[in-house]
Amino acid sequence: MKAASYGIKNLQRVLPNLPAWTYEADKQNEGLANMYAQVKNQYMRYVLHVMKNIGGVNYFSRSEAEGGAYYSPVPKEKQLEALDFFNKQLFTTPQWLLDKNVLNKVVLPKGPNFVDDLQVKTINTLLDSSTLLALQAGVSQFGNDALPVEGLVQKLHGQIWKSLGGSRVKLDMYERSMQKPIWDQ
Repeated sequence: MKAASYGIKNLQRVLPNLPAWTYEADKQNEGLANMYAQVKNQYMRYVLHVMKNIGGVNYFSRSEAEGGAYYSPVPKEKQLEALDFFNKQLFTTPQWLLDKNVLNKVVLPKGPNFVDDLQVKTINTLLDSSTLLALQAGVSQFGNDALPVEGLVQKLHGQIWKSLGGSRVKLDMYERSMQKPIWDQ
């Protein structure tokens, strides 16, 4: 999560500079469009790398003489850290990815946009039966060392619905979109 967070900080520094760095007087923003696509792809790679922690298993290549377990769960704390990463880097809408100086030159407005789509896909993946079954299998095999399904759902619910905790509720379109898949479960 640390490496992905550092990578995202780098992308946040790069994106606002792309119009100047890719400027070609006789072109129609082809370079900017390509580089913006690369930034989005790299951001998605970071999200997918972190996703592997949820319900994940560590494998240890050992000989029988060395002894010890071959498999262990990704520690519960690390899985909760992955959910915190999603909350900070994705569920709190990454407005920096929606830079109007870039979007208005290379993206046709249609819905859902990249951020909206990735937020909803991430929630759907976290609540997908394969993820929930992996968590359940982890608890069954490793006991309290693994993150239980209830722990994931409780943490995710608190993150997605956090905006409803105050006295004045004002949701943006991204928060509404993220709440819909959870409501439909």
